[in-house]
Amino acid sequence: MKKFFYIILIVLLSGCGNFLEEYSQSLVVVKTVSDLDEILLGEVYLPSSPVSTFSAANYASFMNFMDDDINTVITRRGDANAWKTLRNLYGYSTWQLDVTKSANGSDYINDNSLWMDSYHRINIINIILGEMSKLEIVSEEDKSNAIRIKGECYFLRAQLYFFLVNLYALPYDNKAEKCLGVPLKLTEYVENDFHRNTVNEVYAQIVKDLKDAVDNLTKSPQKKPAYRASKEASLLLLSRVYLYMQDWENARDAANEFLELTNELYPISSLPKTESFMEATDSEVVFAQGTLNINRVFTANGGDFCISNDLYNLYLDNDYRRDVFFTKNFSTDSIMINRKYSSTIHQAKVSDVFTLRIAEGYLNMAEACAMLDDAEANTWLNDLRRNRIADYKDKNYAGEELVKEIRDERRKELCLEGHRWFDLRRYSVNHKYPYSKEIVRVFAKYNEEGSSFEGAELFKLEKNDLSYVFKIPESVLEYHADMPNNERKKRDAVAKLDENGKVIENEDTDKDKKQLKR
Repeated sequence: MKKFFYIILIVLLSGCGNFLEEYSQSLVVVKTVSDLDEILLGEVYLPSSPVSTFSAANYASFMNFMDDDINTVITRRGDANAWKTLRNLYGYSTWQLDVTKSANGSDYINDNSLWMDSYHRINIINIILGEMSKLEIVSEEDKSNAIRIKGECYFLRAQLYFFLVNLYALPYDNKAEKCLGVPLKLTEYVENDFHRNTVNEVYAQIVKDLKDAVDNLTKSPQKKPAYRASKEASLLLLSRVYLYMQDWENARDAANEFLELTNELYPISSLPKTESFMEATDSEVVFAQGTLNINRVFTANGGDFCISNDLYNLYLDNDYRRDVFFTKNFSTDSIMINRKYSSTIHQAKVSDVFTLRIAEGYLNMAEACAMLDDAEANTWLNDLRRNRIADYKDKNYAGEELVKEIRDERRKELCLEGHRWFDLRRYSVNHKYPYSKEIVRVFAKYNEEGSSFEGAELFKLEKNDLSYVFKIPESVLEYHADMPNNERKKRDAVAKLDENGKVIENEDTDKDKKQLKR
């Protein structure tokens, strides 16, 4: 193991402060393909950890707390443990200018943690690819492993850039050639000219990396599916990327190629009552990395998050997912997570942000076909619904109605998996059927111990709001003062609510006098 510790140390040092800080190229010591494989596994893949409570340290822990699928609970008595999580996610869940601030004004997490972590891993990928080209590879086994490792590197780099560009840049549209994205770092060397590439350039690199991943992982298939990048995972992510680019034909082609390789849906109707959906459906999981953070929140207790009525009411009474995913907390009359994720303390097999599964392939295919006015969209939508809804009868839609049905199905199927926030962004710039909505969030506050209700505030995220884009971290701008930042506005509550959810103070009393219990 010592023979490649040098390279790890170098990259770790380069990930502190300025992630482009100079580091010595001469200290890199790598002797075998196996060395690089171990570095890839240990330093690039997001680690899984035993599930206990919510942790801000986990990569993208905030992703499922910003969209319209959630709300918070108003009740007299709170839950102390739940309140700690709710309080700390105030900046994200109410779309504040400073997302790092908790409800009591303290710093929750540095605003550069995700940025720095992402570029740290990207740097390691670049070093692995650079070192791989320098190795003298003799054996056929090593040649095969080298090809596989390169495929994994391309997939992981693409996934990281896809995430970064959808957090720190505007969604992809016909202005992508001019809009600023995130910096592309593609070599192990320190570039003097460090700048934000355009959204179009970033997406072009993501597509190239995923195509290279598919090519390499076809030549040398993944031997450890689900928890290491594979051809299947690369094709599925590629189909999603093309959807975001509104490149419907390529999205359809990539989704079709994926579904030709794997298309078996888990029969949710046969899910044992003692098992959770996302842990039991290994057959649907194509790839997973990172941690599971939300299985022990969304209890719908006072001081905690709950599922929005907006989402819950989309499910039909005979939809297996409604009662498997959710259940009612009768003490607060709000909706909580049931068995979508396991609530036991265990080593997580899936992530609530970085899990790819077969159902998305159906939805990507359906959406691409619908945008191309291809009636086959109904086939894929019906096939998925037949597996999820009791006594389902096939239906046929067309045009905008078909697209709406697919979007709603995507929301129901992939809820709390890190999709909805990004989906809302891309729907707003859709050329054919644009969609945007105002999101209303109740943020209930409790005392410091979390035991008693102290009041609630109502926040609104307007259609096409600037806060759909994060600011570039201040620490990054300190090193690159000429780098343009994203505009994001300060946000105040539009109303105060009492313990019954009734408006007691409002900027616009005529508009917002209504009860909002959850």
